[in-house]
Amino acid sequence: ATVVICVLAIVPTEAFRSSRQDRESMADLSEAVRNVTLDPDDSEDSSQEFLLHIMDMRYTVGVQQEEIDKLKAMIRQQRDVINELRATIEGLEDARRWRRTREEAL
Repeated sequence: ATVVICVLAIVPTEAFRSSRQDRESMADLSEAVRNVTLDPDDSEDSSQEFLLHIMDMRYTVGVQQEEIDKLKAMIRQQRDVINELRATIEGLEDARRWRRTREEAL
């Protein structure tokens, strides 16, 4: 007799939305779940090992999500800097046009 465990419900799927690496991690985890079969004579050790693996994967996903959140924050900051630079450039171009217009008027 073979027992198959399906525990995908405990994995936070929203953590897998952001990047290719996260999707690959989810695929690896799904594959691990599909391939797990427990021998009834050894089911306690195997299930504990499997649950430790799942806990490790959840920790890894959590760390990856934190890194993704940090990268998103850095991107937002860089966009803000870019927008400030654009505004500065536009201001300089406006000042240059105004000066040319003034010089031409004199």
